[in-house]
Amino acid sequence: MSQLPSPIRRKKQACLLGVCVASLLALSLGMEEWSTAGMLGYEQRARPELILGVDKISERQAAMLQAGLLKMSHTFATPEELASDSSAAIALYGKSCPSPQQALLARSMPPSTALLPARGELAPDITVISLVCRAQDLFDAESGIIANKEETGQEWERPAWLSAQRGSHLLVESPVGLRVHGGFNRKTPQTSFRLVFHSSYSGHDAAPAGLFFGGDSPASTEFILTNAAHPSRFNAALATEIATLAGCHTSRCTPAVVYLNGTRIPAPYFIYQRQSEEFVKDRFGLADVDWVRLKSRRPNENENYIIWRKWIRRERYPISMAEEGARFDLEELSAWVLAMTFTATTDNNQGGYFRDRSSSDAVWRTLTWDMDQAFNEIVQVVDGRRINYSEQPFEAIIGDRARLFFRLIEGSSEYRDYFRRFVRHKLESSLTQENLGSLLERYVHIARMQPDKAPELLDALARSREFLTTRRDTYLQYVEQRLQQAEEFHRKRLAQVTEN
Repeated sequence: MSQLPSPIRRKKQACLLGVCVASLLALSLGMEEWSTAGMLGYEQRARPELILGVDKISERQAAMLQAGLLKMSHTFATPEELASDSSAAIALYGKSCPSPQQALLARSMPPSTALLPARGELAPDITVISLVCRAQDLFDAESGIIANKEETGQEWERPAWLSAQRGSHLLVESPVGLRVHGGFNRKTPQTSFRLVFHSSYSGHDAAPAGLFFGGDSPASTEFILTNAAHPSRFNAALATEIATLAGCHTSRCTPAVVYLNGTRIPAPYFIYQRQSEEFVKDRFGLADVDWVRLKSRRPNENENYIIWRKWIRRERYPISMAEEGARFDLEELSAWVLAMTFTATTDNNQGGYFRDRSSSDAVWRTLTWDMDQAFNEIVQVVDGRRINYSEQPFEAIIGDRARLFFRLIEGSSEYRDYFRRFVRHKLESSLTQENLGSLLERYVHIARMQPDKAPELLDALARSREFLTTRRDTYLQYVEQRLQQAEEFHRKRLAQVTEN
């Protein structure tokens, strides 16, 4: 004889049945009551089954959420959980981060949207980023990503809410993963971030196509928020646009201001597309690629790239432009050299290399990235030689691209003529004084929208303007000097080969 259920068990079963019936009824009526005006404006809005609530989620509840039988509240954290007066918070904000108003977080919308600044408070042509992340995940001495900025990897990614607005238009609101981004700048007070879209946060695996950069930019899983408080970082964005004019493949960027937990970080920011294997595939329409990131923390183990590196180091003379062009895109090589030397960018072995693995005759190509040492007029003594990187810009370029370029100009008269024509064409068609002047004016406008840093940034831009005003004419002289040196080297080397 089976045992009858106890009164307590019958009560629990009845409650569970009631919850399921109510959930199915809600599902049949749809989930639109959760959507805000911003959500309706974002057709790929975050799903309503948000797993980022204050409530604890069991495996069973998570499964019911994914099946659409339960719906989490949009509540993410209490006001107190977003506040911090830690030393890490004060270093970021320049002050303590206060608790947001309870009334704002009680509104039926994502907390990042609720904590956006009032419309009209900022210029309409700058993107406003609002991020909400629990203060413990940011500033805790043991586990906070900002308190431990030098830590890297997915284990140092934290759940957060993202909303972005430009003018009166809400661009996106979604759960994301938040990381600290960067290399050396992790040791400085300036903090940059990486935004990661992933369904594990109950959002989407990618942001909508066109987000931040217009309709022709692909859906992306990651974006970089670069802190440009230091003038070199601000100049990097300007130099990146000049590199684009020179013909380089660069990440698009757009200016932004960033609010974290309702408090503005007092620094200018730029949103960049993050360069990755996915970025290459989407940008160039490739399905299978060899991809090598420069300055990666992981060792390079790409066999095809290692084969090419050995090739360009192989001793041979003279150099065949056609033979090198069958292995590397020489137009992209020339654009990179032009961009780095025209802007006098040191620390230029940045970016990446890629190749279409599905094509038997594919060549290596390149991406340009991180030009924060642009417009460099520093003078250094290297191996007993005094080098002015503005006047001797070809002395500054390093890495495998530079190695290939020097071998070509010193070993191929055909490539020397090609590079000379390439430079003149770009100076006459793209890097015109009019285009450079327009770029400078736009960045002056961006700097003036940054009240905390405007004087310092405007001083830096004034120096950049002075650099660029005469650069086109002086640069041609530097190109001719370097090509003449290469031609002299070629003649001497050819004589040695003839004698032997």
